[in-house]
Parts: sequence; structure tokens; C-alpha cells
Amino acid sequence: MRILKETLDMFCACSGHKVSIAKTTVFFSKNFDTERGQALADYGGFKLVDDLGFYLGVPLLHKRVTSATYRFLIDKVESRLAGLKARTLSLAGRITLAKAVLQAIPTYVMQTTWLPKGVCDAIERIIRRFIWGSSNGSKGIPLVRWSVISTGTKEGGLGLRQLGRQNKALLMKVGYRLIIDHNKLWVQVLRHKYKWEGSIPQNIYRLGC
Repeated sequence: MRILKETLDMFCACSGHKVSIAKTTVFFSKNFDTERGQALADYGGFKLVDDLGFYLGVPLLHKRVTSATYRFLIDKVESRLAGLKARTLSLAGRITLAKAVLQAIPTYVMQTTWLPKGVCDAIERIIRRFIWGSSNGSKGIPLVRWSVISTGTKEGGLGLRQLGRQNKALLMKVGYRLIIDHNKLWVQVLRHKYKWEGSIPQNIYRLGC
């Protein structure tokens, strides 16, 4: 903690910036001695917390991930629809709103996080009900199966994405970057921190068509 404070002081002196102690928190694992953790936090002047909360809109996880961990995504989708009467919009308007707004809400988190299936199913259920006109207790009638309307327009669907597949595609993009961008600092940090050397390929060869 002394080295950490000295490093921060040196950074502040060189950059002209200041660290907001009131907004700085410190977290220790559950196996760390509680009294010692509190003593270190007091020495640094930081606030000791049991949960670091969110960083850039993504929860910093310390416990087992459940559907409740990402309940906030479901709440965001529901809050966007609060007070909005689905029946006042045309079917085309509801589909456009679902594509541009509702399905975009979990996209940012899905770029770095594998969401539980229950969360994806719950969001898709809300979107499905909205598209078919369910609002304020009234229930719309599904005219076409979700598996059909969630296919591409060329295949006869409406182009709505299946969130589980979208989540997988976004994470595969991160995996792709971990392989081809091996000279970047963030890739090197992850590779060494989690001992991935030898566990993932060093390059990807694209076969000819």
C-alpha cells in the first residue's frame, strides 16, 4: 500500500492530476483477513467495500454469476417500454423500435461478458410481447414463431437477432483479437495473467474459397 501511494503521488506530481480519495475504493477477496484489509484501506485513505460495482457500465464480478447478476439489463429494457403503448404503434414501428433500441441495450455488455441464458430469454420474451402488441395488461397474439422472425430478411424473417447467438459472435470476435493482435498490451496481459500461452493458437489461417 505504501508503494501504491508513492506511485500515485509520483503520477500526480508528473501529470498535474489528482486522485479523488473520496471516490476511490479498495476490495479484498473473502479469504483476506478483514482487520488487515481495513488497516490497509485506512492507511491508503481509501474506502473498503464488499463490491466494486460497475465500471464503464459493466459489473465487476467477484461472486458466482447468476441471472440476478444481470437483472439490470432486463430492467433497462422494461424501463424503455414503461408508459409506451404498443398498440399505438404499427407493427412496422414496433419492429423498428425493437431492432434499433431494445436489442441494442445488452449489446455493450455482451461484448465482454457471457450472459446467462435466462437473461437473454427474458429480454427476448419482452421484445416478443412488445412486437405482438402486448402492453398494459393486454396480451397480443403471436402470429409467427420467434425462430422464424429472428432469421434474416433474405430467409423470410424480420432480421431480429437471437441474443444468445449475438453474444457468442461478439465474444468470438474478442477471441479472434486475442489470437491476431498478440503484440498489443491488453492481449499480452490477458495471455500471461491467465496462462493462455500454448492453450490458444498463435495464428489463424483462412482457407481459400
